[in-house]
Amino acid sequence: MKNLVKDASMGPLREALRQGIEITQLKKEDMRPVTLQVAFYTLTRCLGLNLPVNILHSDARVPSL
Repeated sequence: MKNLVKDASMGPLREALRQGIEITQLKKEDMRPVTLQVAFYTLTRCLGLNLPVNILHSDARVPSL
């Protein structure tokens, strides 16, 4: 569980860095929140399942298991 939370919380940081924001210039406002969708996506990655990336969009629903 600890690793799942750590990995999910790193998602917004990784996304900001991919957008070209320097880590030394990163502000709290530049970071998107960690949502249930992010945690679910991280969990499925840890389980080896492949889901479409659009699951991370706020308008996408978390699929039921």
